[in-house]
Amino acid sequence: MFEAETIIPSIALGMLLAVFLNRALRGISFLRLSVYYPSVLPTVALGAIWVFLFIPSYGLVPYYLGKLGIPNIRFLEDPRIALQALAFVSIWKQAGYFMIFFLAGLQNISPEYYETALLEGANAFQKFRYITFPLLKSITLFVLVMAFIGSVQWVDQVFIMTRDGGPLDSTNILVFHIYQTAFEYWNLGQASVLTVIQILILISGTFLAFRVFERGMNYE
Repeated sequence: MFEAETIIPSIALGMLLAVFLNRALRGISFLRLSVYYPSVLPTVALGAIWVFLFIPSYGLVPYYLGKLGIPNIRFLEDPRIALQALAFVSIWKQAGYFMIFFLAGLQNISPEYYETALLEGANAFQKFRYITFPLLKSITLFVLVMAFIGSVQWVDQVFIMTRDGGPLDSTNILVFHIYQTAFEYWNLGQASVLTVIQILILISGTFLAFRVFERGMNYE
C-alpha cells in the first residue's frame, strides 16, 4: 500500500533529520533550508523534475548508478519498482516538511534532561528512546494525522510521473483510481463508494494513531 510505503518512512526520516540538524553549527541554517526546500516545490514541478532524473537514457539517477556498476534501471517503466520510485519521491518531499515540526519540538525540550542523562551515563540511543521520543509524542501524533490527510493529495504526482497509473496499473493507488473513475470513466456512483472507503481508511488510521500515542503524551 502506497501510504504505508511513504507515511511512516517520511515521518521517521523527518524526525532523524530534525535530531541531526538540531545543533548550533556553522552553516546549519543552510542545511535546514536545503532539507526543507523540496516540500515547498509544487508537486507538478517536482514530478516533472524526477521524471527527467529517472529517464533511462540520460537521467542523472541511472547515470550515476551505472557509474557504480548497477545496470540501467527503468524506474518508471518496470512494474516491480515503479511504485517504490513514486514512494521515494514522496518521502523526499515530505521528510523536510515534517522535520520542521520535530525541530520546533526539539528546541522546546529543556537541555537539563540531556545533562542529567549524560551524568547517568546514557548513550545517544538511550537519550532518544527515553527523553526525545516520549517528549515528541504530541508532535508525532500531529504529524501523523497531517500525513494521513496529505495522502489524498497524491493524484497530481501519479498523473505527472505515470500519466495513467502504469505500468500495468502498478502505481494506480486508490486516490488516483477514484480520480480516474470519476473524471475519466464518469462512473460517479463507484467513485463515491471508493471515496467513502478512502475516508474510512483515513478515519481508522487517525483513530489508531490517537490510540497508540495518547498514552503518556506530553502537551507542554
